[in-house]
Amino acid sequence: MSELRRALALLKADDWAAAHVIVQADKSKLASWIHAIAHLLEGDRSNANYWYRRANQEAKTEHDIAAEIGNIEQELEKLDG
Repeated sequence: MSELRRALALLKADDWAAAHVIVQADKSKLASWIHAIAHLLEGDRSNANYWYRRANQEAKTEHDIAAEIGNIEQELEKLDG
């Protein structure tokens, strides 16, 4: 989970390219969700939609990124117990 947290921190810093490298190697649904956000930040909505489907999440827009990151942080906290 620490790598996913690092990817989220990179997204918050608007470094979607570095976050993308991290999540590209992870096949989990959470990584796919982060991957979707990275593509939103990149401006590639069609690719983002693909990763949202892989994450079993409803596709969002660029306006939803802060809320999406918060939702992922909550999911990671649940997993940490």
